Amino acid sequence: MPSTPRTLDLASFIVDRSLDEPLHLQIYHGVRDSILNGRLAPGLRLPSTRTMALSWAISRSTVLAAIDQLKAEGYLEGRAGSGVFVSHTIPDRLNCVKSDRAKSDAVPTGGNPSPQLSNRGSSICDEFRIRREYFDHATPFRPGVPAEGTFPSKRWSRLSTRLWRKFECDPPLVVEPMGYSPLREAIAVHLGATRGVSCDADQIVIVSSTQHALMMLGQILLDSGDSVWIEDPGYLRAQAALAAVGAKVEPIPLDDEGIDLEHALRTAPSAKLCYVTPSHQYPLGITMSLSRRLALLEWSARSRSWIVEDDYMAEYRYAGQPLVSLQGLDEFARVIYLGTFSKTFSPALRLGFIVIPQELISAFNAVRSLIDRCPSFIDQAVLAEFMREGHLGRHVRRMRRVYDERRNCLRHALNSEIPCLDLRPVQSGMHTVAWLPSGSDDCRVARHLAEEGVVTFPLSTMCHRPIAPALILGYAGWNRVQTLQQVRRMERSLRTILSEYCS
Repeated sequence: MPSTPRTLDLASFIVDRSLDEPLHLQIYHGVRDSILNGRLAPGLRLPSTRTMALSWAISRSTVLAAIDQLKAEGYLEGRAGSGVFVSHTIPDRLNCVKSDRAKSDAVPTGGNPSPQLSNRGSSICDEFRIRREYFDHATPFRPGVPAEGTFPSKRWSRLSTRLWRKFECDPPLVVEPMGYSPLREAIAVHLGATRGVSCDADQIVIVSSTQHALMMLGQILLDSGDSVWIEDPGYLRAQAALAAVGAKVEPIPLDDEGIDLEHALRTAPSAKLCYVTPSHQYPLGITMSLSRRLALLEWSARSRSWIVEDDYMAEYRYAGQPLVSLQGLDEFARVIYLGTFSKTFSPALRLGFIVIPQELISAFNAVRSLIDRCPSFIDQAVLAEFMREGHLGRHVRRMRRVYDERRNCLRHALNSEIPCLDLRPVQSGMHTVAWLPSGSDDCRVARHLAEEGVVTFPLSTMCHRPIAPALILGYAGWNRVQTLQQVRRMERSLRTILSEYCS
């Protein structure tokens, strides 16, 4: 059995000037690792710093910097007149504990070990594994992708520079938990004018995304196991976010007027929350009728349940004016309104908002103060100036024209090249639904197209119940040339796989 060394072996300890790591950190890591793996035992005396510096041909101050750091962290201890020693507070059993842990943590043959997650953590990971192939593609025709090169970068940059100069002289010292006040004020004015939303700035909470908003709502309003109504088919990320906070997700089918309220009451009469996209249902594009909206509001008032209105496509309606929000009809203060600037500008901006009833303001303030803070202060400030100066309305009008042209381009190309696809009228949004011939398999078709570089979302992956086969095709992110190229590629790819269904 080898004997424990009586001192640090300077000859075997190499300090390499060619490495990017500073010399004092090389010494620090080398001595620390030797202590932790047991090669330098507790009580062992180190050579003097002068001896180490001469041996390694470096300055004594470099050695002192490493030794001082090791002493500060408890690996070494100094004794007046005697020198520097390995600390006795490093347990003798450390090496065998590390050895046992290394054995227990060794990866077994045939795969990685499963981490010890909570039930909720495991559920989130399982949901992500199921859905991830539909989350992260960035090629045509992925839905929800804004047009490239349309972000108002020059104006944004000028506003950002101007604000940074202002903050150099008067830096903000307090971050408001609910979000930057001028931005909340600008959003309240904008929503009142364009969406009929009734609120003031105190009711607005700035968030990073719809998922962030739903996770916060779940923490505040739902207990584990509470039933939540969602649209079927519906937005996958919303379903995942609600399930992640422990809600029991109850998929409710749709009819021509929106979510089937009678079915919902039969299925889960004690639901605590209903998540809907009434102005432009995702993904089918249905607009909830006025009678259904009023019935849903009456249910929420009677049952003291909450309605979450996700108005994700509020800005992009191509025929007439944008519809008045469900929140604007609510006389009972039961509707929570969600909005985002991801579709207006870019998903990378990570700015959205919640409009909450007055009675929830104190609860959101408490949660925000304790476990979360609002997104980037400077981005909020720039957006507030952008809105205050009237640029948002001009940007939205411009993008509405761009997306309307792209919508028409895709519709004409599909009708011309692939007439067996059934395209229903699209009056708003950034995607269309292409219904496949009866009897076909939309997942099989989507996989076949993906092999040719065409990204589509099979409708069935968004459903809990069987539905007619269809593909979700985003058009907003792709110009005329890209759209025509991809449609021709689709036609060639689908010619064989759909030949048995198309006459």
